[in-house]
Amino acid sequence: MFSVLIVDDEKLDREGLKRQLEWSKYGIEEIFLAENGFEAIDIIKNNNINILLTDVKMPGLSGIQLVRKINEVMPDNKIKIIFISGFDDFEYVKGALELNACQYILKPVDTDELSSAVKKAVDSLEKESQYEKEKKTLLNCLNESIPLLRKKIIEDLIFDTVDRENIWTKITEIGMNFRKGIAIVLIAEIDDYKKLAYEMQKNHLANVMAKVEDFIKQSMFNFNDKCSAEYSKIDDSKIVIILTFPENEHRKGAEKISKQIAEIIAGDNCNISQISITVAMGSVVESLDKICISYNVASKALIQKFYEGKGRVLSCCEEEYCATNSIKYDSIDTELSRCIINLDINKAEHLIDYFFDNLQKTRTYSNDFLKYYCIHIFSKIEITLLEINESFENIFGNSSVLWDKLDKFETILDIRRWMKNIFKAVIEYLEHKNDTKNKKIVEQIINIIENNYHEDITLKQIAESLYYSPNYLGNIFKEETGKIFSDFLIEYRMKKAAQLFNDTRLKIYQISQMVGYKNIPSFIRQFKAVYGLTPIEYRKRCLK
Repeated sequence: MFSVLIVDDEKLDREGLKRQLEWSKYGIEEIFLAENGFEAIDIIKNNNINILLTDVKMPGLSGIQLVRKINEVMPDNKIKIIFISGFDDFEYVKGALELNACQYILKPVDTDELSSAVKKAVDSLEKESQYEKEKKTLLNCLNESIPLLRKKIIEDLIFDTVDRENIWTKITEIGMNFRKGIAIVLIAEIDDYKKLAYEMQKNHLANVMAKVEDFIKQSMFNFNDKCSAEYSKIDDSKIVIILTFPENEHRKGAEKISKQIAEIIAGDNCNISQISITVAMGSVVESLDKICISYNVASKALIQKFYEGKGRVLSCCEEEYCATNSIKYDSIDTELSRCIINLDINKAEHLIDYFFDNLQKTRTYSNDFLKYYCIHIFSKIEITLLEINESFENIFGNSSVLWDKLDKFETILDIRRWMKNIFKAVIEYLEHKNDTKNKKIVEQIINIIENNYHEDITLKQIAESLYYSPNYLGNIFKEETGKIFSDFLIEYRMKKAAQLFNDTRLKIYQISQMVGYKNIPSFIRQFKAVYGLTPIEYRKRCLK
């Protein structure tokens, strides 16, 4: 939909031009009238005018002066100009052409000539509108593709697939922030990413990762005057950061700055729940086109997280680890199996510590090998259990839980703890195979409830901490107590709440929170279900 403004100092001419065409045929729905140039300027300022149909010769402000004034006040206007004049004067025509008028029409105005001029103006407006749409679409596509282009360039650099002759041209074209001096790679890895992906909803995990990227970006902000940084995710858990320095920067200075950035990222400043970050440092290289060397060094350093632990800054060092390994792998699984038969938890833990201490000292094997060997050990244990009519299924409810946990571990310390917990659980199970076993487990559950009732605890969480399935724990809990877990937890919380009501200083909402309820209506409803009274009624009765 377009609009037209007709400007003429003669009222009859203005009204005549308004009636002369069926303006809606040209997509023109709004028609404005002005009797002089000053009135026309006010209308243009307050309305979206597309076509200006103006008399050239008018008192006060001529049509040509009007257009010049509009161009001064609104230099970016795209109004289409049609001049009308009763004077066939070359100077007027020349002035109109200089102002890029669509057409110059002589009075009396011929309808066909006016129609042709308006159509020409509308066609021009439609072409410009289409061009703007296409331009906007192209810009949107370009803006969407630039992050992908930046990611592609970073990947080409670190994986050594870059076109060295044209790399700086591409970097300049998309505005990447690289300098032509020495460079270094940092790899920031989100610790326990598999565990996070398992526990979090997909959209929540995406929000967390976005916060991590923002945090990394902010961490580098204070170093903008010392180095330039570009970063990109290369997989779900890893972000590669390329730091480039001015040509006069020395290697030691670059290493110092890079380590400061790495320490900020890997420090306790992240402030994102459940997140820690390990950062591996590459070596300083003399130019960006050799950054793949730095990336390979950083990747090698990152492997050391398995031995060094999470939330650290890691770098490759000259230290030589002992190549000899005193562990007899063909006997340790046999010894551990014997510990199961003998119910000897102390010896089992001693063997596990010996095994892992040796690995930590020699650093002979990778994360994947150790996980494989752990599965081998537990396969032997499973055979031992079957010989006494037991199995991991009987003990843990679902043995796949064990292997799922093992797959998510990232450090040797995690695996050591996991193995000790399993052996402890197996031996305790065998020691208390009768009712005493169930009683002890239920005592553990009740102890957890007594110590954590004010928190959001579930049977599933307790089952994971004790290495049992929720169904198994739920069944033995009901057998021992006569109540299902959720009812027992509610009654225990209500008992604690009832005790707290004796303290008149405490508000009901405070007591609700103190016994683990954020939702006060839910607390009130469950309290009444247990005691037959609302909290207010109960407190009044207590105070009588």
